[in-house]
Amino acid sequence: ILVALEWPPEFSRHCSVVLLYRPHSDGIAGRFTTLMRSRSLYDGAQRMTGSRCGSSSATLLLASVALASSLVHIKADVYYAKLKNIATSGTWSSGYYPEHTDYQITLEPGRKSFMLDLDVDYQRYPDVAQLPKVKVDGEEQPYGPPGLITKNVTLGASLLVTIKRTVQVIVTNPEGNVSTTYKLDFTLPPDLTKILRPENLVVKDDTGKVLALEPAFHRESPEREYVAKLDSQVKQVWVNIFCSSKAMAELLFDGTNKTHEETVSGGVPLSARAMETTVRTACVFEGHRHTMEIKLEELVDIADVKMQIAAVGGGVNVAHPDPGVFLLTCENPDVEFVPLYDDGRLPLRIEVPGETNYTSGAGIRSPSLKVPADGKRKTVLLVMTSETGESRSWQVVLERYVKPTPEDEREKRAGRLSRAFVLGSVAAGFTAGCLGITALVSGSASFSGLGVALGGSSALRSLVLLLQFVSLSNIVEDDSCVLNDFTDALQWLSLFPVAQKLGTGGTALNLGTPWQASVCLGRAATFFGAIAALHIFVLAFRFSRGGVRHTLPHGLVFGTWEVHCLPYLACPAAFAAVLLFVSPDGVAWVPASETTSSDGQPGTPARWRSFGVAALLGLTGVAGLFLAAVSRAIQQNLVVWVSEGDGEGTAASAGRAVGADVEVGHFCDTICDQLSSRPSDRCFCAGALLNFRWATTVADIRDIDVGELLPPDGLGEEEEEAAIVKGFSKPHVEEDPGSPLANSVRSRRTAVVEVTSTIHPDGFCGCIFSQAGVFAEVGWLEAVLSSHALLRLHHEVGPQLHAFATPLRVEVDQLQGPLTSGRLGFCFDGLRWPLLPPLDLALRGALGALAGMAIAAPSERAVALSLSVALVASVFTLALYHTPFACMTENALLLLSHLGLVLIALSYLGYVRGALAPDVTGGLVLISVAGAGLPLAFFTALRTLALASAASCPMALADEEADAIEGCNVDLTLRGPQDSWLLLVPALCRVPIVNAFVHAMPDITGMHAKTFVTEQFVEGTRPRLEFPVLDYLAVKDKLEAPLVVLIGPGVAHSAIHVAESIYADEDPHAIATEFVLRCIGGGNCATEVIAEVLEVIRKYASPGRILSLGLIVLPMDERARNADGGSSSGDEATALIPSMRTVWKVPQQDF
Repeated sequence: ILVALEWPPEFSRHCSVVLLYRPHSDGIAGRFTTLMRSRSLYDGAQRMTGSRCGSSSATLLLASVALASSLVHIKADVYYAKLKNIATSGTWSSGYYPEHTDYQITLEPGRKSFMLDLDVDYQRYPDVAQLPKVKVDGEEQPYGPPGLITKNVTLGASLLVTIKRTVQVIVTNPEGNVSTTYKLDFTLPPDLTKILRPENLVVKDDTGKVLALEPAFHRESPEREYVAKLDSQVKQVWVNIFCSSKAMAELLFDGTNKTHEETVSGGVPLSARAMETTVRTACVFEGHRHTMEIKLEELVDIADVKMQIAAVGGGVNVAHPDPGVFLLTCENPDVEFVPLYDDGRLPLRIEVPGETNYTSGAGIRSPSLKVPADGKRKTVLLVMTSETGESRSWQVVLERYVKPTPEDEREKRAGRLSRAFVLGSVAAGFTAGCLGITALVSGSASFSGLGVALGGSSALRSLVLLLQFVSLSNIVEDDSCVLNDFTDALQWLSLFPVAQKLGTGGTALNLGTPWQASVCLGRAATFFGAIAALHIFVLAFRFSRGGVRHTLPHGLVFGTWEVHCLPYLACPAAFAAVLLFVSPDGVAWVPASETTSSDGQPGTPARWRSFGVAALLGLTGVAGLFLAAVSRAIQQNLVVWVSEGDGEGTAASAGRAVGADVEVGHFCDTICDQLSSRPSDRCFCAGALLNFRWATTVADIRDIDVGELLPPDGLGEEEEEAAIVKGFSKPHVEEDPGSPLANSVRSRRTAVVEVTSTIHPDGFCGCIFSQAGVFAEVGWLEAVLSSHALLRLHHEVGPQLHAFATPLRVEVDQLQGPLTSGRLGFCFDGLRWPLLPPLDLALRGALGALAGMAIAAPSERAVALSLSVALVASVFTLALYHTPFACMTENALLLLSHLGLVLIALSYLGYVRGALAPDVTGGLVLISVAGAGLPLAFFTALRTLALASAASCPMALADEEADAIEGCNVDLTLRGPQDSWLLLVPALCRVPIVNAFVHAMPDITGMHAKTFVTEQFVEGTRPRLEFPVLDYLAVKDKLEAPLVVLIGPGVAHSAIHVAESIYADEDPHAIATEFVLRCIGGGNCATEVIAEVLEVIRKYASPGRILSLGLIVLPMDERARNADGGSSSGDEATALIPSMRTVWKVPQQDF
């Protein structure tokens, strides 16, 4: 049984199915077999059942459908009343399928009619009589095989209204009982072309001249982009657009939107910086628009074009000697360049004589051009043609670089003294001058006993590093750059000889030869050796004068001066060492006598390379040793922080004070073995800005543990007050009891030390007053000893008196130790973070090494400069975090110098990367140097001047002496053994003292004397006490406070006066009588004077206080000489001077 099935359209379109029915023998049931001519139906059945290929469900579905169709809808023949295709112009809503009957078609605007083509599938109708009937809008259409049915349908176009029309196509069988109706809905939009298309477009300049448009405007033209050319003098352009009467005209430019019915006009201002301005115009109707774009381009005046030439790659120097000539001096035989000018619309042609011409333009790289050698030149023409046909040309002259001889270069440099070179020379000379003055003053003051300034400064070191890094890292290869002249002048500050510009072989600049590196290392070694030799001479001189039994200050120990020189030599020495080690053997040496190596080729001698490696390793080792030593001192509390506050100051243990926000102070050894004078403030006239604390080493002492001066823990209030009285200081505790300041020592706290040796007399400057301390053994009479007085006093101390040690009460900040005052002193002087100097020394060596790598290995310049930036930025961060200096000005200058180094390295890095031109790089480097160097130079100049002034200013010395004796109330005279010398020192007497003077004026006979008593002889003088020095220094029978101290002139007014002390258990009458007779000799007048003296003793002397009684005798012969014209006050002064003045004159002796 052959069955035709009616399937859904998507199935019947792709396949036909044959069902073969095989009935069983009983006629009740049978089996269907499907024979499919296409796979599509089977696949569709799979999708409907959700099964995959080969599923039994698909077969079951097909069988079920086939059975149902065979039983219900089976027909012997079904008529095909459909069209094979329908075609017409326009846009269809969907493609044509015979089974689809409804379509929407949109026609193009302006069409009044269209053709409708109907195609019949003739293969389905074997007999012509069976062809279907086709009617269009009820009108039957004649046709026959194999032609199409064509029908012209008229709509009628409209400009404003959308026309819609439905066309029905009916297909029926000849009998008329089977039919299919196709519904075609046509839409014809209004024709807005004539409404939106502008009527006219006019562009005028500010003079009213109509500008020609390219292409020319025509109403029917489809062009929407136009160009108007205008002169460069035109400042404004007027644009007019004319639309149809039903449309709106619109004009847009520079954010301005003008709209008007039918026509609009607007003035468009032209920017002087823009070579092209764009204006948009449009005609708008009911949301539809017709837009046109007008580009206003300036006609280029070829005479105003500014041409520049940029060379591609390195080794090319571009010069512009004349307006139409460029000179390219090339190191290589080939060169490429890029022409640069403003207007890229202008074409350029490169004409090479004897070669092919090349087309180029703005920013277009030229082909590789050959550069002649042997001093010859090659001229290339750059020809530019304007739009008006004008032409202009430039000459590009190519020549090879010829390395000048040393004589030519010297003559060239001698004839060119640029401002940058002068500025660099001034900077280098100023820095070297400050360095020399500082070294001379500091060394001389330390050697001569003037003392040293406490609290070091890094401003000078930072300034030197800044200038050295600028000169050593200069990689700018443009000889015309002012930066090169500036750095040339700075080279001698880096110990480098000023050499010629090399500019070849990648070793650009002035520092590229191993010979220069060897000279630098030689100079550094010579300078360092000279300092060491001078230091040895100073030490030999001191030992020759006093041997080892006198004090050698820690600041003069061998190595202290040398260590202070290392920061100034580290950067150039490391630079030269790396340059020697990295430089290839082919780099030529200067002079030629040093260029021959073992193989006969130019190269670096092995001895200099070894020397360079040794120098670099030495710097690294010294920095590492200092860093380890300082870290050990801090971790093991070998140093302690001593505050310099005004009574509330403290000193914390070093391990917890480092980096803490503590007040101003300094580091001191925990175990101290030397004593300095009491630090005093010496200031320059700018003392508000710079104030030096000045001190000098005066003696060796027995070891004293500063840590033991801390008050014991757990004291009560009463015990704590008692501890303070005994010399302990109350801990300064802030909000946090665990603050680093909890365990601290106040700088003004006193401690008793034992002096074992003093500075040799030649070690003191005779005009300098320096307070050493207070003699601590006589509690009621404390003598304030200067360094000279301590020397004299300590000379009298023997094994019976204090076991060769003089006890002194001193302040804590006078104590010194080998760590903070010796070779490591520069790590602690003026610093709160002592790790900075070793890190700074390592940084200088690293910067020098990286600069040498950048010069010797051009391919690694970017890496070397990047590492330099990273290193300096790291130290900058540490300094910002720790605030290493006790002076905030020093901290600010340190950060400023490191910031300048970072900016300089970044500028050089930008030049290496090609981001910065040579002139820009030079400008940025000079600005960075000025920004960081000027504040450093100003502060350095003030500090250098203040240092010289503080070391020699006599006004400061008088102030220091007055400050030292301010708390003293008596003048103490100590008489040497057998009256060999007298020593006058200020002292504090804790026993009340009364001062009186007995004046005696014998008559001419000597039998009588006129006497009277005064409380003060000279206004403002202190009472005076006098004792033998051995009595004052006695250990067993310590000196007791006397009842009366008698002082008077010797017989015949001898140079040495007489003095006697009367104690409570002695007879005042006998002692006073003997004293008067010794002063005025025999005679009856002595009785009257004795009576007057005894009366004063009786009246004023009493237990618990001391009477200081002075006898002043004025003989008759003196009064007679003064009667001729002298004054009485002068007579009294004459009587006083022989008995009192000699006290101030101490005979000079060697001890």
